[in-house]
Amino acid sequence: MTKILSSRPNGLQWTAALRLSRILGALAPPQASACVRLVLIAGVLFCACDPGGLRRVQLQLRAPATSGTNIAVGSPDVQEALQTLDAVAVRHGFYLGESESGDIRAYSLHRPPVTVDGRVYTRSIHCRVRLTSTGLLVTFGEFGFLASNPEAEGLFVDVRDAFIKRYGKKNVRSHRFGNT
Repeated sequence: MTKILSSRPNGLQWTAALRLSRILGALAPPQASACVRLVLIAGVLFCACDPGGLRRVQLQLRAPATSGTNIAVGSPDVQEALQTLDAVAVRHGFYLGESESGDIRAYSLHRPPVTVDGRVYTRSIHCRVRLTSTGLLVTFGEFGFLASNPEAEGLFVDVRDAFIKRYGKKNVRSHRFGNT
């Protein structure tokens, strides 16, 4: 069974889904119909998070010959990429925020709070920048339920396009969570 599933382009996803089905099948009573099991699987897969909510752009820069294989934050290429990112982020209303551990930059956009059933929910959208051994990794949005939003999507598209224009398509990779 595994051989047949792994021959498909997304064989790992099918194998994981099969395992999840077996686990949930064990939790459901033997008398439960296939429909109940399907609802359980769908609930686990689709209610936990928004798989399209996290977007990433990876920019590959060349390391200077004198510094070894890693790129430094102070290198001219990194600083130029950060200036490009700053310009695009400001255009979208994001401002420089506090960086968390491991981030070299962080941007935030605060949306008006939303009240649902008497509870107030704040809506902050984040964009984080990390230095990798080959360049920059820019993450838009957050993991979580319904994390995708038009503001993060717009910034993602414009940053990707600005990086492609400056560094070329072969040096820029874009990802949506789950499609890496």
